[in-house]
Amino acid sequence: MPTLGVALLPSDDNTVAEIRSQDGIVEVRSAATTVRLPGDLTTDSPTWWAIRQLTASTEDRTLSVRLDDVDPYRGAYEPLPPQRLADAEVVEWRHLLTEAWALITRGAPDFAEALSAGFDSIVPQPLALFRPPSSTHSDAFGSAVLSRPTDAVALAAMIIHEFQHSRLSGLEHLVELWRPDPTERFYAPWRDDPRPVGGLFQGMYAHFGMALFWRTLANPKDQRSEFEYAYHRAVTWQVIEVLQHDSALTATGLRFVGAIADVLGPWQDEPISAAALHAAERTALDHYLGWRVRHVPPDPALVDALAECWVNDRPPTGPSFDRDQEPTITPDGDWSHARADLVRLVLTHDAAQLATLWRQVPGATDADLALVSGRTADAVQGYRAALAADPDSPAALVGLALALSADSTNRAARTLVRHPELVRAVRRRLATAPTAEDLADWIGRVAD
Repeated sequence: MPTLGVALLPSDDNTVAEIRSQDGIVEVRSAATTVRLPGDLTTDSPTWWAIRQLTASTEDRTLSVRLDDVDPYRGAYEPLPPQRLADAEVVEWRHLLTEAWALITRGAPDFAEALSAGFDSIVPQPLALFRPPSSTHSDAFGSAVLSRPTDAVALAAMIIHEFQHSRLSGLEHLVELWRPDPTERFYAPWRDDPRPVGGLFQGMYAHFGMALFWRTLANPKDQRSEFEYAYHRAVTWQVIEVLQHDSALTATGLRFVGAIADVLGPWQDEPISAAALHAAERTALDHYLGWRVRHVPPDPALVDALAECWVNDRPPTGPSFDRDQEPTITPDGDWSHARADLVRLVLTHDAAQLATLWRQVPGATDADLALVSGRTADAVQGYRAALAADPDSPAALVGLALALSADSTNRAARTLVRHPELVRAVRRRLATAPTAEDLADWIGRVAD
């Protein structure tokens, strides 16, 4: 029963049930079984699972949401069976929401007002230690699927992110912000795949909310909040500059983006510590280079020309290096978010904790830890070894580019940062492959 709960019937088959209510008594009948519901539908009984309600309050504002673990349509794609949370999990969610709500009301009161009015349902997912996933469906305004994060700050950011999606989806029903264009042609700093204009617009608005939230927390004594603010303001601004010049946006869409730009633009110059700014820039570059390697195919004519020049021991020549092909939808190789996860781990844990925790990061290597910890010489050696074992690894190639460029502006480093996909493609064509550095240095003779 939507927004109320689930009547438990002893049947394994989908069937039709009849619901009767008379004199305050509600019964659900299916075949030969009749279940009487409790008088108070907010409490559980042997035949009834209520949808739990979480309430968080500050002095002047209250947030009340359903913790919906039973509705069959709480997922995005197909009906789901109930996945009842244990009482201890409910306690954790209540504790996190209370703290998250205090952060939001204190730092972003205007946002808190909107959430009080429009955000009313959390679909809980299990605890996720790194990058807890979340999602929102355009047909379920005010509801979000959230994995339980490790702390209240992360939960607050996730709620704001997903509610931004809900608000924009609601606005789309009223006005046209972009013309229909399903072509997956844009780089989105928060996605591994190319995005259509609508997807990019949605991501821009969600990450604008994230930048707003982290800005309220950013201060020199909190490296995590400084990093998140620096990162989200930069990647959101990067996308705004693309959208403002795209012909798919309507006049209303351009006005909408322009209004956000008026707010976000001045934030780009707000002071951030050098360490947080460097970590944010490197994290953004890491993802972009990984996207180029896997989704931006180099010009085949250029690859052929360079491979032929190498084989015949001639100086590198070929067509223009600066004309990108259209991005491909299917990724060319796997990608790891380990370095981004490690950056956040380094910012929130001391050295003793880090020594144990970093190995729990999916896909993390010793070279990754060395890079984010500032031991770039160790990182270079680690990525060289990784590429010797797997010359085609996108994560190792990009890691090498980042490690080399951290301490050097030599030609190999510059080429790997500007054209990692080209170095990889030419190397594939050679029967006797040189190291990525040697090939990048050689290509750099003309790429520079």
